[in-house]
Amino acid sequence: MSQIITNAFASYLQASLANQTPVVLDEFVLANIPGLDPNQPISPDLGLPPAGQIVHRRAVDQRGRINNDAVAYTIVMDTTVGDFSFNALYLINKASGMVGMIVYKGLETKLKTNEATGQTGNSLVKSMLMEYDRASEATATHVDASTWQIDYAARLRGMDDDLRLQALQFFGPATFYGDGFKLVNEAGVYKVQPGVAYVGGLRAQLDEIRKVPPGAKPVGLWLDIYRAGSLLNAWVNHFTLTLSVPALANYVDGNGYQHHVAQVATINSDGSVTDLRRKRTIELSGDVTGKGILEDAQGVNIAVEVKDNSHGHQMENVEGLSQALASKLDTSGYKARRDMLSNNGTAFDVTYNKDMNTCKAGDFGLYAKTGSKNAPPTSGNYFYCETKRIYATEPLIQIAWPYDGDGVLAMRNYSANTSTWSSWREVFDTGHKPTIQEVEGLQQALNGLSPTSHSHPGSWLNPINLGTEDLDTLKEPKVYAQHANANASAARHYPENSAGALIVSSGAGPQQTYLVYNSSRVWRRAQYSTGAWTAWTRDYNTGNKPTPAELGAAAASHSHPWSQLTGIPAYAARWPSWGEVTGKPGTMPPAAHTHTSAQGNADIVASSYGQVGTYVLASNVSGATKGIGATVSGSSLVPASAGERHQDGAKLAGTWKCLGYSFGSGGPFDTRITLWIRIA
Repeated sequence: MSQIITNAFASYLQASLANQTPVVLDEFVLANIPGLDPNQPISPDLGLPPAGQIVHRRAVDQRGRINNDAVAYTIVMDTTVGDFSFNALYLINKASGMVGMIVYKGLETKLKTNEATGQTGNSLVKSMLMEYDRASEATATHVDASTWQIDYAARLRGMDDDLRLQALQFFGPATFYGDGFKLVNEAGVYKVQPGVAYVGGLRAQLDEIRKVPPGAKPVGLWLDIYRAGSLLNAWVNHFTLTLSVPALANYVDGNGYQHHVAQVATINSDGSVTDLRRKRTIELSGDVTGKGILEDAQGVNIAVEVKDNSHGHQMENVEGLSQALASKLDTSGYKARRDMLSNNGTAFDVTYNKDMNTCKAGDFGLYAKTGSKNAPPTSGNYFYCETKRIYATEPLIQIAWPYDGDGVLAMRNYSANTSTWSSWREVFDTGHKPTIQEVEGLQQALNGLSPTSHSHPGSWLNPINLGTEDLDTLKEPKVYAQHANANASAARHYPENSAGALIVSSGAGPQQTYLVYNSSRVWRRAQYSTGAWTAWTRDYNTGNKPTPAELGAAAASHSHPWSQLTGIPAYAARWPSWGEVTGKPGTMPPAAHTHTSAQGNADIVASSYGQVGTYVLASNVSGATKGIGATVSGSSLVPASAGERHQDGAKLAGTWKCLGYSFGSGGPFDTRITLWIRIA
């Protein structure tokens, strides 16, 4: 959309001001301009378009004051106005025809209600806003537009203020980034550095250095910012840099705009500058101190200082402390505790003839198994052992490691309640495997106990006895056994009344396979989700061949080699071997239908006629022409010779198919005679 206040209006405005007469714009003209680009610039010298392009004129319904420099003109077109389309609006002085303002927009259609056609009209409200100095006074407009117009600007201002409040919550009353708005004194010239600041939630951006003449000193420098705009222009943030001795505070100006202020600096009496810009910081307190400034899209580097004697650490958590203390002690009666297995870097001396029951908490070292009482039952000659306290008083634990990979890990504990050591417990691993005797139950199994006593129920070695269970309820993958024919009933959904084994598998639902005992019969069925079980189907195999009836064929009175039947050999590749089914290699499967010797042409041989398959020469007396392949009732046929029909009028039975051509009524009899075959 584009808009312009015309040069004609500028001249008219000047004349009105000089003559002290009010500015009058009292009519809207709507036009449909072919090929109009709504974004193209509008010449301020334009007037009204040609009369053929004007689609509607309407007097201004209302005008209202937006502010002292802006007046809105509005028309309301209800459902009695139409039909037309428009893409240009002109605000004019009706008496003189002077065009004050032009707006180009996208094409819009205005419809009126038409009860005859069922068309529902639309209502449109169109406003044009003119901005120029003292517009409300020039037009004598004192009524606020908000009293009669739908104030969409109020919602937009509310949205702007929501964003401002969010920024205020994040940035605080004022935040300056880097050197933005920093005041510096360069040889008596005071310069404000470019950059970004947020004051009252509004963003101010200074793009170049700005000089400030301070005048009398001391004086403060303040950043004053407010947001303003109009209905037809973008709202932007406006800011000024103000010198003031008294402190400034937020205020509302004469046009109703809210101003937010923040002090940038103070210029002191001696000309020096005190920087008072606020920056977002992170500051640490407590046992540590440090502070960092938050900048846009940057990390914060905080130098931390730990206060003396503010907290403590365990000795083990301070790197090198144990070694340093150990170097200060008399090690003749003390063993360093930091790294027991390496004796703090010093080789262990082997201890001989030690009674391990006499070890105290903290004792550790390398021991010889030979001569040492109550040693772990390791096979090696040496072992490491450490004795630890596991409670406040006497309970102890001993852990023994094999020396140089010779032996196994072992442990035991000392009970303060019984004052005794427990037996050593060894850890079995790949280098120290248990014996048969050490694995509970293994020796008994090898000595003849049933291995199935330890197998899981429902496995091949330990199937679950079905008893009187309903097969429909068995869906968990397991193996089951039915030992009685009497229990295998149709009511319990068995495929047949025979004992056997049931295998349940699973994949997108359960599947059941039933193997009949003492036979080669195998049945299968499945269930998807919560649907019904499929019917049981029986597998065909060499011991369980299908019957001809199961293959869907009747008994044949004759046969042909398969090679003489089109498509049969290829189709048969998907069947079980025909030899496996019939025991007759090379013969064809049963035919889809057969003939007995009493049918067809055999009927003629037997000195009769009229059965299915019989041929006859007959005249068509139905009155309708019949071509080859057409069928008629036998009641329409009379037996005939090659030249004429039989004169006794005898009719045939059944249904016959034409094998030639037979004229209808109107021709001679010999044109109706042709060959027929009985098909039913």
